[in-house]
Amino acid sequence: MGEALPPPPSEAPSFADDFSPGLDGERWIAHYLPHWTVPERSAARYEIVDAGLQLRIGSDQLDWREEDAPLRVSNVQTAMFSGPSGRSAVRTDIARTVSRCERRRLCACCSPLPADGSM
Repeated sequence: MGEALPPPPSEAPSFADDFSPGLDGERWIAHYLPHWTVPERSAARYEIVDAGLQLRIGSDQLDWREEDAPLRVSNVQTAMFSGPSGRSAVRTDIARTVSRCERRRLCACCSPLPADGSM
């Protein structure tokens, strides 16, 4: 037999969104775990349709991470957490700057490291 589902949340959702004006960047992060890969691989592909938000994965979409291939994702989320600021990451070929942003989200910014690995 399957495992029982956890109980529903005790709090009501803090907002509702029908996506009619588009994807609100103050509420939604249109990436899947961007702190573990590069933006081209983590970015959501989506359309706003009459029914709301339609996520899609195209045949030309890159794998989320080469190490996890084949795995292509399209995701929006309201928050993310990757540990304390300054925590080291698995990838060593990009520099990560993690800072606190409004609405208790974490923003991950990535840029290539110099060839010698210095910062």
